Amino acid sequence: MDVIRRKLQRIRVKANRRKMSAMVVDTNQRNDTQIVNDLMHYSINNAEVSIQDQQFYECAVKSLIRRLRRSQEKGIVENLIRSVKHADQDTACVKIPRSLDGRMQVMQKKTIPHVIFYQIWRDKTVKSYHELQAIVTCRHAYDMSQTGGEICVNPFHYERRVRPQLNGIHQLVDRRTPYCYSMSSIRAKYGADIRSSIKLQSQDTCYSFDDSNQNMVYDNQATALPASNFQQTALVLHQGQMQYSNEGETSTNNGQAWLTVAYWEREIRLGEKFFGWQPDVFISGGYNPNTENGSKFCLGAIANPSRDDKTSSVRCHIGQGIKISGGPNCQVVYLDNLSDHAVFIQSQNWNIRAGQHKNKIIKVPSRGRAEVFNTSDFYERLFAAKIHGYNAVADLAHHCTMRLSFVKGWGVGYKVQEITSTPCWVELTLQHSLAWIDDFLKGLDPPGKKPSSFT
Repeated sequence: MDVIRRKLQRIRVKANRRKMSAMVVDTNQRNDTQIVNDLMHYSINNAEVSIQDQQFYECAVKSLIRRLRRSQEKGIVENLIRSVKHADQDTACVKIPRSLDGRMQVMQKKTIPHVIFYQIWRDKTVKSYHELQAIVTCRHAYDMSQTGGEICVNPFHYERRVRPQLNGIHQLVDRRTPYCYSMSSIRAKYGADIRSSIKLQSQDTCYSFDDSNQNMVYDNQATALPASNFQQTALVLHQGQMQYSNEGETSTNNGQAWLTVAYWEREIRLGEKFFGWQPDVFISGGYNPNTENGSKFCLGAIANPSRDDKTSSVRCHIGQGIKISGGPNCQVVYLDNLSDHAVFIQSQNWNIRAGQHKNKIIKVPSRGRAEVFNTSDFYERLFAAKIHGYNAVADLAHHCTMRLSFVKGWGVGYKVQEITSTPCWVELTLQHSLAWIDDFLKGLDPPGKKPSSFT
């Protein structure tokens, strides 16, 4: 009897423990739900976003609370609440583990962690992590974190970068790339017409060109700065300042990226975007993490935990890769294939200039060279498109982006029809050409804009 009594007692104790455990879990869930509701109350977007976006934001906050609970760091959830409620920069870092690609998945959508929470509690208009910079007291900023480390997602540990104001529309130009305007190659061809389209503004100071004396006029103080040889002068706007570079050459040590490169494996973009500002940019399969002052992008060091065997095999054949030759003041951008296998590129500028369909895929054999972008042809189309209005100019942004796959082709005559089905590929964007489109758009009315007494 004693044995049976002890067994029954143990069964009752276990049942009570399970009941208490369930009650604790239920209490935590209710607490977390209340925390999410309280935090969403401080969202600046409540009255402006759609129901779908609101659900996405709530799911992101729920995911954040779960991650913070798992970290078991004492007071971390309370620290987040205090930061959001009081807009307090002096709170500690709110850290979550960094994934291999630096992104966080919410409702089957990949997003940059600190950007989404900045959008929820600070500014919805932020679109890219390039627009944000960490405050000096943040010890785990996104730009400082490494794979396997931790990211601070405290929305008040980041501020929006101060960008130069160009009196126009900026969505086409990469936010980390200064605006570079090279006049030497087109001044002789287009004459005085080009001057009327250039007007730059930095804060409250407006710069323009005076046709009568070929001087650059500083409007605030009516002081003329000499520009005796306009054809040999490149005008550079960098961090809100005007600078001159003789002989139409832009100094390469000022960090003025003329080319950006994004690396993809099928439909997944991996690694950070590469900014190239040297005239020759190399993209190889090497492992050297040093970007060599913006001249070399090594793909070998980029990790992908879900990489399949076919992609790994193609990456092994990239070898010396490719070289993109040009720069912000170039007339022609060339592609040199330095690898032992063919590469395949789609360039609308090149195709239209050659009389081909704009989406044709061109095969560049091993050790081959090809002209992939012609600046003079692009400017001609840009001036011609201006006559047809805003949309015609904006459509030319597609000419500034080229897509290149290694080893495997796509399109007509190949097994796959989309580049997102190829094992690995890169997206090349010419920032200086996008800046010209941006400059032209500022003088045109967007579609749907209603005339008023001020127009």
